[in-house]
Formats: sequence, C-alpha cells, structure tokens
Amino acid sequence: MYKLTPQQKALLERLTDKINKRIMRAEIKFREAGLDILPYDIAGQYQVREQWETKSKPLSRSTRFATEEEYRARIRHLRELEELQTTSEYAKVGRVKLNIALETSLGFGVPPQVKQKLDRMSATELGIFWKIYSEKAARMGLRYSSQQAMIESLEDFYGEDINYLLEG
Repeated sequence: MYKLTPQQKALLERLTDKINKRIMRAEIKFREAGLDILPYDIAGQYQVREQWETKSKPLSRSTRFATEEEYRARIRHLRELEELQTTSEYAKVGRVKLNIALETSLGFGVPPQVKQKLDRMSATELGIFWKIYSEKAARMGLRYSSQQAMIESLEDFYGEDINYLLEG
C-alpha cells in the first residue's frame, strides 16, 4: 500500500472536490432542463450517473493506492478533467460553434436578429437545441439536408417561423 504525504492527500482531495462540484452543478442544470447526458466537454467520461465512480459523486475521494504509479495516474486523470470546460465556458464556445454551423448550413452569414437570439443561449439551451437537431436529422434519413434540419430545429426551439428572419 502506497502511503500518501499530507501534501499529496490534500492535492488529491482538492482536485477531486473541485471536479465533483463542477460536474454535479452541471448535472443538476442539465437534468432540470430535461437532458440526461452531460456534454463530454464539461464532464469527460462521467456524462451520466451510471458512469460515476460512486452513487452520489462522479469521482471517488479514496486516498488508497497500491503503488505510487497508481497515485500519479490518478493525479494525471484529475488534471485532465480539471482542464475541461465549465458550464459558462461550454456555453460561450457552443454559441460560436452554433453560429459557424448555421452559417455553413445556410451558406451565408447569420442575420443579426438570429445571431442575437443565438448569443443569448445558455449551455442547457444549446444542449436542447442540438438534441432537437439530431432528432430532426435522424428522422430525415436519406432526405437529410443540413439547411432544412437547421431551419426546422430553430423553428421548433424558438417556436416561431424563422424563415422571415433568414430572408430579411
């Protein structure tokens, strides 16, 4: 059994607590929005509760390791998870990606009225939007058109005819 120094134990606990807190906060937000799966960019491989190491927390706070290498591997893993995006960072990056996807699908720049709506989307709203888009695209099958799927997804998400904004 590898014996941790007080500093090693403190580092392990600090990183574990920080990551657990971030993933659990995101999990609550996404679950309240009706989304069962967290984005990989926020939670890494702990996207659903079934992947969590314990019943109540994504990561175990265990400080028992057979070897020093096992401890070092755990610290590397925690540092990788620490680099994942927060919910706010995810929303910011997600808005940019959605704008790019919309421009690509439509073949022209996003109109200011639509861009303004997209720029206000939260992380959970982005998750809901992409869930709608995925379902639309899957239903289209061979008739798939990214432009049509994008327009229908925007209309479903905002509950209004988006074509007038795209044409104007």
